[in-house]
Amino acid sequence: MFEPLAQFFSVVGWVFISYWQYIVPVALLFFTYVIHLDYKQGLFIRSWRPVCLAVSVPELNLRTPFAMEQFFAGMYGIRNDRDVIEQNWLGEFQEPFACEIIGTGGRVYFILRPPHYLRDHTEAVIYAQYPEAEIVEVEDYTQVIPPDVSSPNSGYELWGADVDLTKSDAYPIRTYVDFEKMVSGQAPEAAVDPIANLVEVMSGLREGEQIWFQIVASPAMDDWAQAGKALVDKLIGKKAKKKPSFWDQGLGGALAELAEFVYKGITVAPFKPPEFEYPGAGSKEEPNVPPSLMQHISPGTQDMVKAIERNIAKKAFLSKIRVVTLAKKDENGKYDAVRFKEFRAKVNGFLSQFTSVDLNDFVYKRKVSAHYWFPETRKNYRKNQILSEYKKRKLSAGKQFYFNTEELATMFHFPQVTVKSPKISWVESRKGKPPAGLPVK
Repeated sequence: MFEPLAQFFSVVGWVFISYWQYIVPVALLFFTYVIHLDYKQGLFIRSWRPVCLAVSVPELNLRTPFAMEQFFAGMYGIRNDRDVIEQNWLGEFQEPFACEIIGTGGRVYFILRPPHYLRDHTEAVIYAQYPEAEIVEVEDYTQVIPPDVSSPNSGYELWGADVDLTKSDAYPIRTYVDFEKMVSGQAPEAAVDPIANLVEVMSGLREGEQIWFQIVASPAMDDWAQAGKALVDKLIGKKAKKKPSFWDQGLGGALAELAEFVYKGITVAPFKPPEFEYPGAGSKEEPNVPPSLMQHISPGTQDMVKAIERNIAKKAFLSKIRVVTLAKKDENGKYDAVRFKEFRAKVNGFLSQFTSVDLNDFVYKRKVSAHYWFPETRKNYRKNQILSEYKKRKLSAGKQFYFNTEELATMFHFPQVTVKSPKISWVESRKGKPPAGLPVK
């Protein structure tokens, strides 16, 4: 039973004994490189020194989520492609930034957290779309929560999870454009703000209760849409192009095509009428296959294809979404467990409005839960893990996905005038122009 395994290790041992003088230096060199790169990346991350910017807009905000889409389009400008040396020796990579909606004790705040050297750019892009906004640097609210939140002495109960997509990120979620189409032609007060659901939930929190919603985003390379294009080709029945062989390229390809033309001219043309093919038809075995089956697929599939093509046509960000809920315990270590569980259901309601049966849906991943094999120990570990990753605004932890600017603006934007909640951190006074004739130096 174990004879094949024994033979395998015997061969591995023989190879190592025979060539250790080559294997050991290469292995040491590799591990030295990994340690050096990890050290350099750590220094690079510490150089960011992120700032927390609380953004407030007027209560009569008439700007739609399209303004926020323009904000994300402007933030795409922070993309800085690193060369091989910068990536693999200096440890540099594309900096992410975080967008967060915070509900604490019934108050709602909108937070942006870019690296300190991107603060001016971030503020400029905000003011370009929201001229009357107020931006104030605040302390990092996450530092109030102790890192070992699972400890009985922490004073808090925590639940959290990563939010992932159920399908490929080429499939879009329902965006604010879809919400606007639902009320097209109706009165302005009929407008539906997709952020209103979450704001209302956060506005109803009591003292000591918190809900954190976080999006970490980093500008993606332009090749992110390749998977979406392949999916569209599959849905419409378009055959993938075969990679030409060596003979099919260059002079060889020209000679082969000439030989085929002469062969058919002598052996086929005199005895068979010509056949007309679709432009760009398929392979030699199926010369009359149409380029695609788009005209034969169902209307629902056609709408799906259009939605995917629209999704991949826009700039995208490599993204990570997290949700954390917190409840402060009393002096006896108790908290309202039923109400705390309801928070998850209410956040689920917020996320479910962006889902579509034919397109994409959200699902919780790496959540704080365990049902077997030391469940309490594993739950406590996951509580500390999700809190640590949230505090660090880590993009690399777990699975990421691509969100385009429209999807990001749908999930994070400032409330419109239709959202009536006094608990939101609104701009309390309207900015006015200085009076005419004011003397200046």
